[in-house]
Amino acid sequence: MNRDECAFGADMAERYDRWLATPAGALAQRLQHELLMRLLDPKWGESVLDVGCGTGEIMKLLAGAGIRVTGVDRSRAMLAVARRKLGAAPLLVGDAIALPFPDASFDAVLMHTTLEFLGNPEAAVLELTRVARRRVYIGVLNRWSLLGIHRRFRALCSPSVYQHARFFGVDDILHLLSAAGATRWRWGGVPYLPDALSRHAILRRVVSATAGWPNPFAAYLGFAAEVERSEAAQERIDRRIRVVATADAAIARAGLGSR
Repeated sequence: MNRDECAFGADMAERYDRWLATPAGALAQRLQHELLMRLLDPKWGESVLDVGCGTGEIMKLLAGAGIRVTGVDRSRAMLAVARRKLGAAPLLVGDAIALPFPDASFDAVLMHTTLEFLGNPEAAVLELTRVARRRVYIGVLNRWSLLGIHRRFRALCSPSVYQHARFFGVDDILHLLSAAGATRWRWGGVPYLPDALSRHAILRRVVSATAGWPNPFAAYLGFAAEVERSEAAQERIDRRIRVVATADAAIARAGLGSR
C-alpha cells in the first residue's frame, strides 16, 4: 500500500512470520488480536475487508471465527505467504487509497499496522469508511510509546523498514476518523514486552492484564468506529475525498463505476 516492494518483499514476510514464533511476537500478536476482536466485534457470517493484510494472520483469525474475509495488499510477496496459509480466500493486489470495491461493500473494514507506511493516510482512512457499511478498525504503532521512539531513533542511524514510516498517536487517529465521518470511537492499547522478558510467566500475566486499556503510551493502539451513512454525512465524505485523494486514486475510483 504505497510501500516499497523491496522493503516488503519475500524476506520481510519470512522475517515477520519468524518474529511471530518468538515469545515476544506470539504475546504481542495474541494481545493485539484480542483487542481487535473486542473493538471491531465482528459477527459470524459478516464480511470484513483487511486492507494491508500482509501475511494473512488477521485473515486467518477472522476466518476461524466464521467471518467472510477478503484481503488486499500491494506486496505480492506478502500475498504469496498469505495464500499458503489461507488457500482459496479472496486475496487481491491493490492500493489503500484506491480500493477496488464499490461503496459500502463490506460490513467492516480494518487496517492493522499499515497506515504507518502510506504516503496519504488521510485518503486511506476515507477509503476505509467509503467501502465499509458499519464499522472500521485501525491499529497503529504508537509514536509516543518507548518502542515507537526507539524504532524512530534506530531508523535515523541505520537502514530499517521504519525509515520512512509515520507513527501516530491517539489524537492523530481520532482526527483522521472524525474527518472521514466515523463516529462513536472506542480504543485501547497493548504494551510491548521484549523477548527476554516475555519468557517470564508473571510478566506475561501483568502485560495481559493491562492490555486493552486506553493507554496513550502503549506500544500498539487499536481504534474502532461506526460509519455514518446519512446522506449529509456521505456528501461531506465525498467532498473530503475530492480534496484529499490523489489524482491517481480519483481516476481508479471513477473506473469502478461506484457512484
